[in-house]
This record gives sequence, structure tokens and C-alpha cells, in this order.
Amino acid sequence: MRFSRMYIMGPPGSGKTVIAKKIAEKTGIKNFDLDDAVYRENEYKKISPKSRNKKLRKILKDNSKWIIEGSYAHAWILPALKKADCVVIINKKRKLIISRLIMRYLKRKIGFDKAKKGAGTINGLTKLIGYASTYPKDYYLKHTSLARKNNKRPIILRTPEEARFFVEQIICNK
Repeated sequence: MRFSRMYIMGPPGSGKTVIAKKIAEKTGIKNFDLDDAVYRENEYKKISPKSRNKKLRKILKDNSKWIIEGSYAHAWILPALKKADCVVIINKKRKLIISRLIMRYLKRKIGFDKAKKGAGTINGLTKLIGYASTYPKDYYLKHTSLARKNNKRPIILRTPEEARFFVEQIICNK
């Protein structure tokens, strides 16, 4: 399996970032988290849509190879989706995702995880859990629809085992 531009979609806590980082580390392809295009670098506050779109265009212009990951399913991601030669959608079980979100929250609360993104407050955690709970009947359908409308046949990963196998296949065929 060879690629030069991979787009990974899924809910928070599904493993998008972990998969992207593992593949990037083994292949040397740079990975980008779309949250970095949506939020300010030093604080978790949204920037303007114009600035966000500019950041995405810069990623696409400056990099011939990339891995982009995010949970967004809006028109602004279409330029990246159109250029992707591999689209991955992660749709793992809700219980697994919720337990990961809770663990991430707790690690950040005790200072083990210093990341500013995601659930830094109980309110933020509640929102992410709500999003993850509705993902299969909402954003998953939007993600698959966006991929298919752009003539992409997405690879759907439903279990941690499928995700590990997928990463191994990418790494072995780099």
C-alpha cells in the first residue's frame, strides 16, 4: 500500500493522532492535526475561518506528501480530501472511545499529559463524549459521504486490531 497524501477522519479518542504519528515516524511523511489549523497555537481558542482555511492551503501548497487527521466534516476540508490518495475513517466502538477520552482527561488533570488540545475541563470532556456518542449516526455518515462524493473509497477501521494491521501494512510497504 503506497500513498503520498493520507487523510484520516474519526471522532476524538479514536486513535487518529496515534496512527498518523506512527506512520509519519516510520515513513518520514509529515503529519498535520487539523486542530492546529482551527485553534491558536498557544491556547485552545478558535481562529477565524479565513485564517483556518489559509493554514490548510499552506499545508497543501508547501507539502507534496502529508498525513492530515481530524474529525471535521465541513466544506473547508474539501481541498485536502480532494488531493488525498488514501482516506481512512475510524469508527471504533463508543465504549472504547469514551474510556480513552476519560483517560486522556485524567492524565491531563494530574499533569501526565501536558497537551492543551481537547478536554481540559469537565465541560470539554462532556462535549467530546457527546460527540463520540453521536459519531456513528452523524459525523461517520458525513465522513463517508464526503469521501464518496470526492471519488474516494475510504478504508474503514473499526477495531484496534484493524488499525494496527493497517499501520503495519503502510510501514512494511513504504
